[in-house]
Amino acid sequence: MSERTFFDGYSQEAVSIRGAAGKSPMFFRDLNMMGGVFWADVSKARAALPKAFDPLRVPLRRALIAVHCMEYKDSDIGPYNEVSLSIAVRQGWLPLPSFYQAARSLRSQVFHAYVKALPVTTETALYGGLDFFNYPKYLADISFRETSAHRVCTLRDKESLDVILEFTGRRIATWSCPADEENRLTLFTYPEIDGRPHRAKLLLNQLERGEKYLRGAGLRLGPHPRAEVFKSLSIGRLAQYLYAPRCQGVLFAPEEL
Repeated sequence: MSERTFFDGYSQEAVSIRGAAGKSPMFFRDLNMMGGVFWADVSKARAALPKAFDPLRVPLRRALIAVHCMEYKDSDIGPYNEVSLSIAVRQGWLPLPSFYQAARSLRSQVFHAYVKALPVTTETALYGGLDFFNYPKYLADISFRETSAHRVCTLRDKESLDVILEFTGRRIATWSCPADEENRLTLFTYPEIDGRPHRAKLLLNQLERGEKYLRGAGLRLGPHPRAEVFKSLSIGRLAQYLYAPRCQGVLFAPEEL
């Protein structure tokens, strides 16, 4: 699929990010993503959420916590890296069981999450997230390296270079999206802006993707104080591993609920 096919139909307007040029919605023309969805303690996930949200609860009193590592190679604000920590949340007023909502999300590839941490590597990415989305962003050192069988993302404090976390994922077999088709994943996040809840949409076209269940990735938390937000959730076993070395994305401005 050509870039024009995916991005066609989305009109952009120029925005200023503390003097730096940006656009809305923001286009990511080339990005590499890997991440894991982990089981976690549901009571700790609930305590980490604003009162307006409930964690998506799965059997055995577990919640779903996601850690994703992104390398944005070509975006409207230049290249940068990012790590995301998010909590899956229930969506809608219908009293549907959480496990049904989780299964429906997997089938439809539409997910709902509350972002708890979003470190990035450039000031433009930092202030764009803070000023327009009120995301919990901070500047950090985020690097990627390849081994014979794995891709490793290391998140460090920008000044001390102490490790906050390290995510290791296998370079598993992937399948490619045909040139005339799209493999879309939609993520809705729910930032609070000026004390009011909003919803922001990220649309991803996964040009190349592979996944494993219960295996394929590992997460190591470091000694730095910023790792406490991860440790406080008692992140447990891996549920799903996603390896998507070629993606495109569109991030839309948040809308008030």
